[in-house]
Amino acid sequence: MLYVLEKAPTVEPGALEVPDRQTMRGIDRSLGGLFLDTEMWKLAHADGRLSLRLGEALAPMLQKKGYSALGYSNPGDYCREELGMSLSTAERMVRLFRRMEKLPLVREAFLEGALSECQALLLQSYLPRLGHEAEWVARARELTVRGLEEALKLAVDKPVEDGPEVVATPPARELRRYRLTPGELLDWQLAREVAGRVAGSDLKDWELLEFLAAEFLAGPHPVAGEGPVPSEPPRAGTDAEERRRRLAELWKVLEEEFARWDFLEWEPVAVELGTEMRAPLPEDPHQRQAAIDQLALCRRRLQLDLGRMLFTFDRMSLWRDAGFAGLKHYALERLGLSSSSVHRMIARERGFLNHPLVYDAVREGRLTLSQADRLFPVLAEVHDSFDGAWVEFAETTTCRHLEAVAKACCDLAGTDRESFRLSGYAPPRERPAAIRLKARRDWRAVLVPGLGGPLSVAIGRAMAWLPTLTDRRGQERTVSLQVKVPCEVMPVLEAAEAAARAHGASDCSAALRMFLAGFMATWRKADRQMRARTRRIMEACDYRCQVPGCTRRAFLHQHHLEFRSHGGGNEDANLAGVCDVHHQGHLHGGTMKARREEQGSILWEVGIRGGQAYRVFRDETRIGGRGALRPGDAQADDAWDSETLSLATVAS
Repeated sequence: MLYVLEKAPTVEPGALEVPDRQTMRGIDRSLGGLFLDTEMWKLAHADGRLSLRLGEALAPMLQKKGYSALGYSNPGDYCREELGMSLSTAERMVRLFRRMEKLPLVREAFLEGALSECQALLLQSYLPRLGHEAEWVARARELTVRGLEEALKLAVDKPVEDGPEVVATPPARELRRYRLTPGELLDWQLAREVAGRVAGSDLKDWELLEFLAAEFLAGPHPVAGEGPVPSEPPRAGTDAEERRRRLAELWKVLEEEFARWDFLEWEPVAVELGTEMRAPLPEDPHQRQAAIDQLALCRRRLQLDLGRMLFTFDRMSLWRDAGFAGLKHYALERLGLSSSSVHRMIARERGFLNHPLVYDAVREGRLTLSQADRLFPVLAEVHDSFDGAWVEFAETTTCRHLEAVAKACCDLAGTDRESFRLSGYAPPRERPAAIRLKARRDWRAVLVPGLGGPLSVAIGRAMAWLPTLTDRRGQERTVSLQVKVPCEVMPVLEAAEAAARAHGASDCSAALRMFLAGFMATWRKADRQMRARTRRIMEACDYRCQVPGCTRRAFLHQHHLEFRSHGGGNEDANLAGVCDVHHQGHLHGGTMKARREEQGSILWEVGIRGGQAYRVFRDETRIGGRGALRPGDAQADDAWDSETLSLATVAS
């Protein structure tokens, strides 16, 4: 079977319709399941083929620092802002392409559609040790994913460390619940900011909890507490292994009972890319990015279609009629997709069904999937009539700033919904950067940098009221904080809680209050040692690089917007906080410019080539730039005739 993949995937009419409850009762489950299965079978192979092509295109951009020519300081920011995907996803694609180069028979079988992406990843992980590529490719054509993994593990002494555990359960985590007052919630948010500055990157909830517990144990507090401190992670060993063993046994029984699902269509699908997507990839980073944009847009559209069909397939539980143990089982064996990818696509589809304007923007290429993921939480809190305003706001701002705005609005909606309603639910207009919340050293008077619109004023007013909010009984209201902690972190957390109990903490919430108090006391001591001007500049940039889209928080420098050699002074208005990479490599390297405008905002010209900027921002709002031109455009050819820059040059 040959499937030609153009700029947008082609599916049969009706495959993307989502039936309501009443309509589902009249659908023939057998025919409906086979119809959706056939369409998803083709799209899954197309997704794997597209991942291989993207890996080929992204390999020089990530490994030879091609992202630096576009003005980015690290590959993670590049993948999030330009591609709308995580760095790990991009690295997986590059790894798939690089290993395919060393295994030509696996590549040939994969391109023919005889192997799924999951089977190819398994062979790539084990064949360097086993050899006999032709023999294993022939066996993989006849085995299921579970059977192939089992056979490969039996052929070696121990599993390969980076081999995909397709039957493994997710890492065990324990849910911890804390009750905090609104004022203590501000302490938690401020501690997240401070810990991020110390660690040099943003921390997840469980990482922050581990950070606070470790700081508490390292402080002047005795470790002795009630009961022994466990030295091994609790509930992470035998129970997880037992669940995994039972799951593998169930999968094996179903394979034998349904004869490896021979009633389904297993004809290999050879995917042929469209003319533009299989054109030779240019060496110039800007031109290569144009080709990558086309591939990434096609992949987003494909995932939209696949996610909608998976949503219907799971909603009707059609995997049960096909003889699979669950959606995870079906996705691995039939589609060659991991369970995390499938559940992520289904979760997105729920958001798209509730907010069709976001779906249209993603399909048209105006938004990425990362931007959509950051929009869904705040859109769930606002009125539907404001979806268009938020989509328009997301189109012109960076993904990093969109996440900060959305999180601030969700915090406000969760603590004082009335103020959030009075603010009009709308995103900030005049200065999008004004929504970033941060707390002063007393962590109760909340500062909103700038006064760009009613929303920022409302958030500042509401957050200032938080410490005195009370419930109907006149008692200070509490907020629930839930953190899923990995079991390997539990020994540190339990040891710190045992030490807190020895000092009078009655429960885990009281222990967390002690962690926060000790951490902030240490921070205030270090804060007093900072120079006043440095503190003002760092607070103005929120202790992170001010370059739009950059997430670096370590090694921050003070950059003179007007160089001192050109007459610039040391006043605060002429200083900006930027990371060392952007400061030394870009601003002083000639590939980036920044200047302060009369109204106080900073104009950023990023990725300058031939006198033209790849992107132009006013604070965090994208206002211009040539962007990524298509290879072969006359404008592109003329712009780069005077200066040739290759990926090899960027790497050097």
